[in-house]
Amino acid sequence: MAPSVRTLVNSEIPNVHCSAMPDTRQHILFVSDLLPANVRESTHGVFKRMRLFLDACAELAELQALFFVQPTVAVTDDLARTYEREFAQYWDLPITVSLCHLLPAARLDRIFNANLVRGPFGYRTSGEEQVAALAERIAAGPSAIVLHRLNAASTILRVPKPDVPVFFDMDDVEHLAFFRSIRQPPTWRSKPLLYLQIPAIIALEERITGMVDRTFVCSAHDVKHLRSMWRMKRVEAVPNAVEIPDLPPNPTSLTVAFVGVFRYPPNAIAADYLVERIWPLIRAAVPGATLQIAGADADRTRSYHRRIDGVRFVGYVPDIAAFYAGSAVVCCPIWSGGGTRIKIIEAAAFGRAVVSTVFGAQGLSFEDGADIVLRDDPDSIARACIHLLTDSTARQTIACAAREKAERLYDRKMVVAAVRATIESAIGSNELNRARADKPHRGGRHRRALSTTTSSTERL
Repeated sequence: MAPSVRTLVNSEIPNVHCSAMPDTRQHILFVSDLLPANVRESTHGVFKRMRLFLDACAELAELQALFFVQPTVAVTDDLARTYEREFAQYWDLPITVSLCHLLPAARLDRIFNANLVRGPFGYRTSGEEQVAALAERIAAGPSAIVLHRLNAASTILRVPKPDVPVFFDMDDVEHLAFFRSIRQPPTWRSKPLLYLQIPAIIALEERITGMVDRTFVCSAHDVKHLRSMWRMKRVEAVPNAVEIPDLPPNPTSLTVAFVGVFRYPPNAIAADYLVERIWPLIRAAVPGATLQIAGADADRTRSYHRRIDGVRFVGYVPDIAAFYAGSAVVCCPIWSGGGTRIKIIEAAAFGRAVVSTVFGAQGLSFEDGADIVLRDDPDSIARACIHLLTDSTARQTIACAAREKAERLYDRKMVVAAVRATIESAIGSNELNRARADKPHRGGRHRRALSTTTSSTERL
């Protein structure tokens, strides 16, 4: 990690149905356009990161959340209360939920997503209804505001600047993720026109970053990019993190594993690449090997619909520890997307050797040959997996080093504590500044009184 880039964890820990009346209890407002469809099974990395920030906020104050949802969702008090119960049951999170519709998607959403000036982000959260919903929640008097990702954060530009600390978890650097997505399948004739929207995405990122008190991204690599390339200030790294589990026994099976949510295109592309281009090479060299692919929506991949020897799609896995206990090597042939891959951190935390593309491990501190194996073509990835499957000493060397690094850098408790400390410090500083501004200046009163006395004496 570059020493000039500050990572928060490694730095010193220093349609809405709610009333707009100020809340006398301290609370933090969380704003997002990503409401989990199923709280229990929301294992995608974006929701794991969301939960990290929610937990940090919940340790400080009561938590209120405004979620922008699709226009097809029937926004009711009953639905909001249902989500509150599910957050409490599955995430152990006490939270008050408010819901507001997004604007309908533009008819040319796939190609232009509105226009080149606005770009593909933010336009669905910036209508009158969305702005009014956010203004109403700000009027309730939060102690701080946390904006989750670019779409939801854009709404803050349409309301008067809040007089409380505002934090923006950009998570992915969206203009980079958008650029990479254009280069990935599927393709169509007019798809290159999407590149014309990248300046609008960068402009939106710059405006929000310049307006908020602190912006978070998930790696020092992204911090450096935003600071050096686009001169965005007050940007810090909050790494993705996982709970460090009990270490399972050394694996005895010859099983390669991949984990992902397959409605996310980079995961679906990676699964097909693994099954179609890498797995046949592994299977030919190790006939007893098996490939287990875990995660929801696997039917969105091509390979799910084919019967391939040794490949099992196991769907959503409620007991992820048992899944990793039965896996020897984790393969992560990711080629696109943004942020950092929580699946790599998770596998390392379970003490499993990981083979990844260089891009798949980008932004993480794992080192090729020491605690991960990085390869970028099917033959090399297959050979690395074969070596680790058949050489238990090499596999355990990589796995133990990966586990140690996960404990040291990506422990969720440590990251939550650092986020909490940052938000808490900003709230305290803001309240102190308010108190100073409200308190009469005693020296000023003394000088005014002295001046009045002097003037009276002169008149006598």
